[in-house]
Amino acid sequence: MFFFLPALSVFVQHLALPKTQIAYDGGLICKHPKMVRLIESYLNIICEAKQQQKCVLFSAENGSSIGGAILAKIVAQQQFTK
Repeated sequence: MFFFLPALSVFVQHLALPKTQIAYDGGLICKHPKMVRLIESYLNIICEAKQQQKCVLFSAENGSSIGGAILAKIVAQQQFTK
């Protein structure tokens, strides 16, 4: 079920920061009452075993539409500078 955790932990370890914040968005992780705590605890176990790192998950609050809005603003600004 948590097949992505080893890959995510490698990325977090590559960053080599003492604390890494990871945004999440999606039906399962947002609606399941224990999912965030489970993923966060497993990820911290993996990362702390290799390096002294801490991971914190937080909700992206519909991050996909925010990204689209930022992209639209960038494109609009580029059109005005031409």
